[in-house]
Amino acid sequence: MYRKYLKTKDAAELMGVHPSTLQKWRARGCGPAFVRLGGMVRYLQEDLDAYVAASAVRSPPIRMVR
Repeated sequence: MYRKYLKTKDAAELMGVHPSTLQKWRARGCGPAFVRLGGMVRYLQEDLDAYVAASAVRSPPIRMVR
């Protein structure tokens, strides 16, 4: 099975953040999962999708005031 690994720049573009944001998240131990391949940082599309899905926030229901 072939998996496409994305560079930081490409992953950041896909998520709508600056590449330095991903770098900061890695340093802090948060953000999407990543792998190091020969010293290079790479992201799997499925890990980015999972991170975005887990970050979704639902608004509370609106209460009608009388």
